[in-house]
Amino acid sequence: LKIIFVYLKFLQLLYFIIIGILLLILFQYFCENKYISFLLVLLFVLSPAFFDNLQRYRFDIESFIFFLISSVSLIYATIYKKYNFILVFLSGVFLCFALFSKIIVLPLLLIIPLIFYFKKNNSLKLIGHFKNFFLKDLIIIFIVINIIFFIFHKINSDLFSNVVIFTNNLFYLLFYFFYKKFFELVEKKKQILFFVTIIFGFLLGIFFMFSQPLNLQKIYLVTSPISIYQYHFSGEGSLIENSLSSFEKLRFNFFEILLFIFCIGISWKSYPQNTMINITLFMMYILFKFIFILKYGIYMDIYPYFILLLIICLNLQFLKSF
Repeated sequence: LKIIFVYLKFLQLLYFIIIGILLLILFQYFCENKYISFLLVLLFVLSPAFFDNLQRYRFDIESFIFFLISSVSLIYATIYKKYNFILVFLSGVFLCFALFSKIIVLPLLLIIPLIFYFKKNNSLKLIGHFKNFFLKDLIIIFIVINIIFFIFHKINSDLFSNVVIFTNNLFYLLFYFFYKKFFELVEKKKQILFFVTIIFGFLLGIFFMFSQPLNLQKIYLVTSPISIYQYHFSGEGSLIENSLSSFEKLRFNFFEILLFIFCIGISWKSYPQNTMINITLFMMYILFKFIFILKYGIYMDIYPYFILLLIICLNLQFLKSF
């Protein structure tokens, strides 16, 4: 046990270094200021949530690393056109690892394509593009997914309820929409090929994990995110009733409160350049805090901390005085 403990500490130190490097790459890409990027990374690694993850062995830190690798691979795919298919493929593999390590990372996976779209256009005109949901390629994907859901619904109506089918459609449509926008900005002619590549990488990730104790139940939980919510509430009462009764689990520490106040202030200063992206990211932050009502641990705060730091990063580019 002592030897295992020593190796574990070396592994956590490796995580510390990898996260620091990947965050620096990510922040510097969006902020374009190496000093601010370094200070934001420092702020993250000094947070209570990050220290807590280094003191215990949790899958949250691994999921976060896989998310960062997936995101950085996507960004590099836009820079190195010669290797972009390889990088998109790697992004799909690590996207798979991130979700199977911790499904709660799911909302973060939509953030990078969203910010990239905003950075390239300096606006968030996503609402006007929702007509793209009716494109032929999307309709085919939509029909195939729902046929699969319908078959599973007939096999086991308790697992694949109407709520599960509806929320699955919502998640898959959002995933398709945001990543499609991302690939349009990378190389519009190859966007379908990029999508096939990232899905192929994801499926290869599942195949690789079958060498480990991965079973069909785990695949069901990951591919149907709302099922995690239902899984946590195995007692009586509706999901809404159980959620309301669990609000006492929602906590904010002093560090997070200060960071949140600073984010509000800096967002107000950058108005109106970043209004829509700030609203979107703050909604994502609130979504994470709502998810944490189910099961709170300070180690989970690495996700909302990351969102708050992204808000700071995106707004500082308009405020050089900071």
